[in-house]
Amino acid sequence: MLLNKIGKLYHIRIIIVVLAMFFCTVITATPVLAVAVIPIKLDGQFNDWYGRMNVTDPTGDATVPGGDITAFYWANNPNDNNCYWMLQRVTSQLNVGYIVYFDANNNGNYNEHIDRVVCVNHNPQNNNSNVTVDVRYADTWQLISESKNNNWGESKNNGASKVEFGASFADLGFGTGQTIRMYAVSFVSQSGGDVDLTNKSQLPNPTDRVPDNGDIQWSPIPLLGYPLLIVVAVGGILLIWYFKGRHMWHSA
Repeated sequence: MLLNKIGKLYHIRIIIVVLAMFFCTVITATPVLAVAVIPIKLDGQFNDWYGRMNVTDPTGDATVPGGDITAFYWANNPNDNNCYWMLQRVTSQLNVGYIVYFDANNNGNYNEHIDRVVCVNHNPQNNNSNVTVDVRYADTWQLISESKNNNWGESKNNGASKVEFGASFADLGFGTGQTIRMYAVSFVSQSGGDVDLTNKSQLPNPTDRVPDNGDIQWSPIPLLGYPLLIVVAVGGILLIWYFKGRHMWHSA
């Protein structure tokens, strides 16, 4: 009888540990994570970014105020083969450029052929914006894909602080469930045109970086999202109970 009770308690503890590991993995996967229920849509509207994973950056640390990044967001939607990002800076009328660097194999080296960069130009207009997005190889800077003339950023009348953009997993060279590293830098156009981000050896000096030190580790959620992870966790608990604990529970 005592052994049966001990066995029952042992398997209850296993279930508790599995649940704790699952929820700790979800909670600690990102610096900031809240419940997000609206799928990301690239439309220059930013309500769908509420509750998404993000890191903030202190104001006043940029070499040029118009490039002072205040927040960096990232996300992917269930059943969607794209990744999405949103960068926010202080309010400014200046054109701004960004580069998001990706370490696709998570080894700390951002300059391998497997790695990627996403180059963004946010050219705010009075009532809309013109956003260009290039995906390039990190080592050769060769162009993989380009998207032009997108109204994905805030206008001058709205402060011109936010811009959203995306890229496909195919262009980025990684997929869901794969852990990557990333960070972003900003550049400000002093000429009134786009920031020239097409030549790796002639990039202008960055004005800000997020995070200020180190990088962000992220594993895009599977295409079926967190519900699939919950199903897997619950299924594992049921299997443990069925094969290991059921006969002890009934024999107690």
